Amino acid sequence: QVSFIGVDPTDPSDLIFDFGSLHQITNTDKEAYVYLDYEHEVDLGAINAIKAGLKFTDHDRLTRFLATTFGGFFLPLRNTGCGGPCTSPDFFGGDLTPGDFLENVALPGTLTSYWQVDRAQLQDIYNGLPANVRARILNPPENYAFTEKAYGGSVMAKSGGDDWRGHACVRVVKTDQTSTGNQIGVPPGPGTVNDNAFGVFLPIEVERSYTDILPSVNLSFDLDPTLVLRFAAARVMARPDYTDIVPRVNLNPGALTAAGGDPGVDPYRANQFDVSLEWYPDRETIVAAALYYKDIDSYITDTITQEVFPVQTANPNLSRCTPAATPNPNNLFNCIFDVNRRANGPGGRNQGFELHASRAMCGG
Repeated sequence: QVSFIGVDPTDPSDLIFDFGSLHQITNTDKEAYVYLDYEHEVDLGAINAIKAGLKFTDHDRLTRFLATTFGGFFLPLRNTGCGGPCTSPDFFGGDLTPGDFLENVALPGTLTSYWQVDRAQLQDIYNGLPANVRARILNPPENYAFTEKAYGGSVMAKSGGDDWRGHACVRVVKTDQTSTGNQIGVPPGPGTVNDNAFGVFLPIEVERSYTDILPSVNLSFDLDPTLVLRFAAARVMARPDYTDIVPRVNLNPGALTAAGGDPGVDPYRANQFDVSLEWYPDRETIVAAALYYKDIDSYITDTITQEVFPVQTANPNLSRCTPAATPNPNNLFNCIFDVNRRANGPGGRNQGFELHASRAMCGG
């Protein structure tokens, strides 16, 4: 819910043209993989088959953020980009939000009518600027690359008898990861790049490897023709998202907040157990009750830290920003950001029960 005092959100003349950019952001993901499975029937008492598998994946991600700068792009745009100084009405094509915008969705007091930037006009103005003004440079904290190679192998024994069936499996997975990014806010020194308009930065690379052994067992018992008891236990692992484990920071200079990754974040790991009792009174009906317990070794959460990053602005928050140089012709300031970084929690337990009933109706 938004309210304004002395400002009409449908009138672009009431709003200041405070910033503009022409960034280019690209993401490239590539993955190569090989799977091989083999199953052989045997007669070893209760064991009736052995299954083995191998798996290899190689994933690469590359994110490039090429940015225009405050002094090199926005100031020329604001001062001369519209046949003279640019103001908010220069980007207005006459359209407000649609009359039924957020209809039957908005709560009382929600802002539903405001002026919109005309995309075609904006493109004409931006692309009409000289090539040297539209030039982009590397934005260090938001450029990163990541490579992950995973090597896996598994062996499974399938078994069963007159009134039961199940399997036991052991899977071994080795993970190799390499993360590259840029550390900013560092003094000039060996390996640093000193001629970037966003400030001095140091290219960094972090390598790590870890191996997980993941056993599991699943058993089902037919207590009678309509009643089944199931039991499952497993050691499980889930890797973090790629953006969680690269040395990158996504900055929001207006709010002085950011989100970042940490190459040291461990995967989610847990031991989990499930037991259920299922009743099938007929072919179209199931009634079930289940208990579950999960002992979590590590999970992935967020932690807030305060870190300093360079910002180009004509309106700095002086309570959190200091000039990067004196004099300061590029309007570059070192500002304190609240950074939301991914981290590992201390673990915990997740336990409970569930009830389930379903039946096909109306022939569905």
